[in-house]
Amino acid sequence: MGSLGKARQLKAKGFPENLRNWRFLTLSINRDNYSCPFEAYEIGTRHLRQFIYDLRELGFNIPRYCWKLEFHKPDEDGEIWPHWHMLLDYKRPIPADLINGCWGKGRTEIKGVRDKGFDYMFKYMSKELDELPDWVLEMKRLRCFQSSVGFFPPAPQKISVSDGVEKIEDASPRESGDRCARDTQNNALRNQTIGERLERHQHTVVSRIQCDDLSYRHTLHINPHPTWGALLVSVSRIKLSGKLDQNTLSITSSNRIETTCLHYLPPTFQTASG
Repeated sequence: MGSLGKARQLKAKGFPENLRNWRFLTLSINRDNYSCPFEAYEIGTRHLRQFIYDLRELGFNIPRYCWKLEFHKPDEDGEIWPHWHMLLDYKRPIPADLINGCWGKGRTEIKGVRDKGFDYMFKYMSKELDELPDWVLEMKRLRCFQSSVGFFPPAPQKISVSDGVEKIEDASPRESGDRCARDTQNNALRNQTIGERLERHQHTVVSRIQCDDLSYRHTLHINPHPTWGALLVSVSRIKLSGKLDQNTLSITSSNRIETTCLHYLPPTFQTASG
């Protein structure tokens, strides 16, 4: 999922809309104290919860927080080191020396959020990265974002009444067959490294068609082009040469291809649908 997709997901979950005067932290690593970036990532990630605990023990009432992993540019040795951005639901100053003492892993920065908007903050916290570090590509799971309990509002629920007994149900229940298929697929993906999954994503594309009953049918295709950029160039040529209007075939500002007729797209091989 790209940064735009992650932003939409967080908004849908109920990410706080007004961040004005929250504390925004950057927590870096002293590279001299660690043998490699992977060790720094593991130790730093484990320490984030202790960091919040120590601040609370010092009397700072922080009800909610979230953090996001970021990467520095490659250093002179080509190594890519981690750092973390953190948002604290706390609207009073926190002394910089206390932040440094509680973190104890390297350089820190803290400032108040001036802009209340989520879009501004997420853009700052999700800079594009040209390439992922090799140590990340070899991992099967990478924790990039985490929030405290209660950071998001509870998921909506609906109450059904059967034989006079009220039952609370998920607002969007899934069929057991779909859930089992999804679990099987997720288990297979967990056995792949991040590098293997990225390689797979580079050669797949999902199309969506609305059916007569207003449900959607999704189809997974293999992208015949070596990169997404090559696919966009191919689609752009089709659009220009065929003089297709915007409603028939368009490419959005987020590089999403939208079409009312799949046969306009370059040839692909259907692999799965549902």
